[in-house]
This record gives sequence, C-alpha cells and structure tokens, in this order.
Amino acid sequence: MSDAIRLKVLPKFPAKLIGGAGIDVTIANGHYTFDLDYADFPVIGAVPAGTTYALIFNPATGQYAQLPISLLGGGGGGGIPEAPINGVLYGRKDAGWTPLGSYISDAPADGQLYGRKNNAWVAATGAAVYVQDTPPVGAPDNSLWFESDTGTTYLRYNDGNSMQWVAQTFGAPSPTPDLPAGVSLRTVQTVDPVNRTATTTSYTATGTISPSISPASASNKLRVQCTGIVGGSVPIGAFLTLFRSINGAAYTDLTPAGSGELQGFVVTANTDTRSFAIDLLDAPATTLPVLYQLYMKNNTTGTVYTGRRGVDTLFNTPTFLTVTEIKG
Repeated sequence: MSDAIRLKVLPKFPAKLIGGAGIDVTIANGHYTFDLDYADFPVIGAVPAGTTYALIFNPATGQYAQLPISLLGGGGGGGIPEAPINGVLYGRKDAGWTPLGSYISDAPADGQLYGRKNNAWVAATGAAVYVQDTPPVGAPDNSLWFESDTGTTYLRYNDGNSMQWVAQTFGAPSPTPDLPAGVSLRTVQTVDPVNRTATTTSYTATGTISPSISPASASNKLRVQCTGIVGGSVPIGAFLTLFRSINGAAYTDLTPAGSGELQGFVVTANTDTRSFAIDLLDAPATTLPVLYQLYMKNNTTGTVYTGRRGVDTLFNTPTFLTVTEIKG
C-alpha cells in the first residue's frame, strides 16, 4: 500500500467578480460593491416601439421600480404620439390627430396692403384721392385728383384701351334761355399722360379722347381746345387735327375744307419738340353725347410722338383736351 498525501485547500471567495453592462464592481478593504454605471447607458430620443415598462428609481424608497411606459407621456410609443409627417396641419380631437383642412396663409411681406379675393391674396390697390398741382403718377383707376392750383377735380378713367384724367362737372346744365349767347356753361377736360404715336401719312386716332358732353341745347356750341407737345424719331413733319363722334357713331374729320390739318409742324431732330395749341369752335347741332379725339399723321417714314421727344423713352408732359359748352 502506497503512501497518500492529503491536502486541504481553502479557496478565497469570491474568487472572481465581473460586472455587466451598466454594472460596476468595486473592492475596498476586502468589501465588494455593486453599483449602476449610468455612463454605460446610451441616451435615445424616443421610446422604442413595443416598450411596455421603463425602469425608474424611486428616491423615497431607495429602490428601482418598473413604470408603465404610457405614464411617461410624449411620442414614440408612450403618451400622445406624434402627428403624421405628411405636410398636413393636424389638431387633437377625440384622443386622435385630425387634419385641420385648408387654412389661410399669411400675405406676402413686401410692404403692400393685401386683401382676399378668389381664395388668394391680391394687392389692395383701390381708388384713392390725390390733392396736388400735377397728375399723380401710378394712381389706380377710378381715383380722384383735385388739381390744387386750379380747383378742378378729375377722375382717372380707363376705357379698356387707354387711361385719361377726366374733369368732373357736378350736375348737367339745364337750358338757360335767359342767358345771353356766348356765355360759357360748363367745361370738361381730359388729361392724357400717355405718349401717343403716329407712323403713317394718313390720320391715325391717338386715343386722346375728351369726356362725353351732351349740349343742353342743339343751338349751343362747343369750344374744343387741345394742347401739348410733339416730337419725332427722325426729322419729320407732324400734322394734328380733331375728329368728332356723336352718340357713339364713327368719328368724322373736323379739319376745315381746303386745309390738311388744324396744326402742323416740322420736327428737326429726335431731340426737338414743338408745342401745339388747337382751338376749334364746333356747332354739333345736337343734344346727344359728343366726343372729340386727337388724330395725328406724319409726312415721311418715322414716328411722331405726343408728350415727349423722339430720343426719350419716358413721359414728359401730358396732353390736355378741353371742351367748353357755350350758349348759342
């Protein structure tokens, strides 16, 4: 029988301790301590789908507890979920997200006043009232202009083809048999700021048209005055006359027989202008509405302008067309 050696081993306990994710093991003076290491826990921006509980520390008891995720609030699986991400504006109704439907966006931020029309923002460029010596630039249609140096009130009238400042008379005159012949009864006027043109040797309607006037008596006369300036694109002859329309009929030439024009000029260069002042006493022999229009032609190839020189591109001066009713 062989000899045997019997050994007695006293192992240390614990022989080895290993912490896990978020769990640290420390030893001090032979004592081991287990604790949570929060630095090991990542930070996420939403509650993962399917999560039902969250671990939470209760400082009152010093213990960790499981908390139903629905009590945490917010989106991503707990509390109120986020609204759909589809560009639609939503509101909350009956514990759910409900589209709010169409809504009015803000008007453009450009300093302009806007109003709503046909489900859209439109510039609120309504009529206005101006008080100044010269025709207001950029005034909207149907605006009123009180010419402060003469006391005359004008209406900006747009007939669809052109715009004129039309002098206003308040109330139509009645027949005045007690007034002597030659007395002025009323005056209407157009202030035309548009540069009118003629490019042919035949008379062309310029679009400078007087306000409509209905004589109080068929024996009354109408004094028609048209003033302004003309220029040319090249050295050119400019010829001007007046045409008349009664009750909407076609315009007829008022040029005196034997004369080619009421006024004519030679424009020597495109930097040159000539002033014109037509003054005609007409006897239309009617009480129906009467209109007068400036007509223009040239004598050669080129363009004749009202209101500016040929070298200019901008408006210089308006053309005035004035009609005065005179007792017959």
